[in-house]
Amino acid sequence: MADDAEKPPEGKTRSTFSKAMRLRKGPEFQAVFSRRISVSDKSLVVYALANGLTHCRLGLSISKKTTKTAPERNRWKRVLREAFRLDQGHYPMALDLVVLVRMKHAGKMQDVRQALLKQVERVAKRVQSRKDPLNTPPAEKPEEPPP
Repeated sequence: MADDAEKPPEGKTRSTFSKAMRLRKGPEFQAVFSRRISVSDKSLVVYALANGLTHCRLGLSISKKTTKTAPERNRWKRVLREAFRLDQGHYPMALDLVVLVRMKHAGKMQDVRQALLKQVERVAKRVQSRKDPLNTPPAEKPEEPPP
């Protein structure tokens, strides 16, 4: 019976933001930044990398330079995570996304949601236009043993 409670109603999908949907480690962020595929507007900068999975993953980078106080940074994180969660089925392809914030205040949820969706669609077009089919980061050199 517990399994029935976890299933979404017939015809509806469940929108969650699990650990599998997040970029959590430094090398994951570095891989996205190293490809230098980005788009921006007055409020957000979105970096992207095709991930070869069936879903998008989100990483957030909100600096103290842009938003001075922790409550402002936390609000941005909450609003961006919620916007991502609500629109994850509308993204055109499976990407690793890193979102940077340019504005001090998050504003209305609907405005942030529209801005994020628009930027993800724009960056997806750029990722698809690259020649590398999976747009994977360059292979790292193996470490050489010390002499």
